[in-house]
Amino acid sequence: MGSKLKMKAPKKNRVLECDNQMSQAFGRAMKQSYKELQEMRDQAYNDGFDTGDNWATVVNTVTIMMALNKKHKFSTDRLLDVVHIANEYVRMANNGERSFMSMMEEIEEKTKIRFPEETKELVRRFGA
Repeated sequence: MGSKLKMKAPKKNRVLECDNQMSQAFGRAMKQSYKELQEMRDQAYNDGFDTGDNWATVVNTVTIMMALNKKHKFSTDRLLDVVHIANEYVRMANNGERSFMSMMEEIEEKTKIRFPEETKELVRRFGA
């Protein structure tokens, strides 16, 4: 009596035809590619942040210069003096000589200007 049930041939595992050195080299290349992708991602993020920061600086500088020229007829020399003084305050903040919060407090003490709490919280959060 013959059986109609037949056993299928076992599947052969597909093994890459390469030696151990090639496998290790491939693994190192994958790790290096991953590191390069992380560096590219970080660089793209930082470039985007720097671009946005530069854009904000340009917009703020141009609009303040336009307002000072229109309202108080600031000439070229006076406008450039304002920019240089503003840059000096930024340098002091970057060097830790003075904080933006202390500058805001000084403005509030010397003038009737009051900054919203959201703005103060933003400055506190970023520690500037």
